[in-house]
Amino acid sequence: GAVSMSSVVKRNVDPDTFDQYILDDCEIFDVRYPTSDGMHGSDAVHVDPDYSAAYILLKFHHRSDTMVVPLVGHGMTFTLGRGNEVVCACLQSLFALVKGLSLGDITR
Repeated sequence: GAVSMSSVVKRNVDPDTFDQYILDDCEIFDVRYPTSDGMHGSDAVHVDPDYSAAYILLKFHHRSDTMVVPLVGHGMTFTLGRGNEVVCACLQSLFALVKGLSLGDITR
C-alpha cells in the first residue's frame, strides 16, 4: 500500500511523557522502484538493481488519555531489491519483541 504523507503531523513530545506512550501496532511496506528497467544505478557489481526500501510505521497510543493524538514513528531501510522481503520479515519479527513497551522503555 502507499504511504499517505498527508496524515503526518510533526509535533514535539516532552521526553518526560515518553513512558505514557505504548507501542501497540505497526505497518510495514515493501516499496520498490523498477530502476533496473533503465539500468539506473547499475555498476560493475550491481547490474540490475531495483532501488527498494522496507518502510515501517510504529504506532504508539497514550496509556491513559484516549483524547491524546497517537504518535507515529517512521523508519526506512534501503536495499537494492533483492532481500527487501527479508528485511520486511525481520521488521515484523522484531516488532513482536517491542510491542507493548513504552516509548520511554525503547529510548532509554
